[in-house]
This record gives sequence, structure tokens and C-alpha cells, in this order.
Amino acid sequence: MSADFILYALPECKPLKKRGGELIRMTNKMGLKDFTDPGWDTDEEARSNIRDAIGFYMNAIGRGDVGTIRPEGALYGLIVSGGMSYGDNPTDACEYMSIICDCDRIYNKIREWAIEDGAKEKKRRKK
Repeated sequence: MSADFILYALPECKPLKKRGGELIRMTNKMGLKDFTDPGWDTDEEARSNIRDAIGFYMNAIGRGDVGTIRPEGALYGLIVSGGMSYGDNPTDACEYMSIICDCDRIYNKIREWAIEDGAKEKKRRKK
């Protein structure tokens, strides 16, 4: 069996406590229908997994299996994780990141905040 390289990237926004709370509240009415490729059997299982992934995201910076990149001129930075895979996720972070990537509502909200944060940072740098 040959290995494949897997890389996940999520928009980087400031992990404010109120944002984490808002994401968790968003999950209350979510279910299997809210995921691109659910690997679970019940809505409650889907909600539990996305909540775990949100908890990961809000504490991702500083983990050994996560890095950040901020390309020049980009609207926002990215949280990244990846590596070689032999059929499984190469890092624990990739598992959580794949869940967020499969949930458009959560991903889009994080991206919205990342764009806001990026615009504020850009204004701050111009001063």
C-alpha cells in the first residue's frame, strides 16, 4: 500500500470565547443533513463530533500537529495540518479539521470571522 499526502487548511480567526459559544449554539439544530459526507449514523452523533471539532479549533494554535501560514496579501491566515497517510488521518488535528471542512455552516462562519479579523489587522498595520 502506498502513502498519500493529506493537508487540511482552515481559515484562522481569533478564538474568542463568544465565538466558540456561537459555534456550539449553531450545532443545536444540526444533523446529518448539514455535512457533505457524514460518517455517522445519527444526528446526535453528528452534533457531538462537530462540537468536539469546534473545541479543537478554538484551542488549535500552539498544538504540535498544527501550523499557521499567512500568505502575503491574503485576506486571512490559515491553520494547517497534514502529513503522509496510509488510509487514516496523519494527525489528530486532521480528524477534527476534516469534520469542520465537511460542515459548510461552521466553516463559513469561521471564514467570515477570519475575513473580519484580517481586515482589522490590515487597518492596524497601515497606521
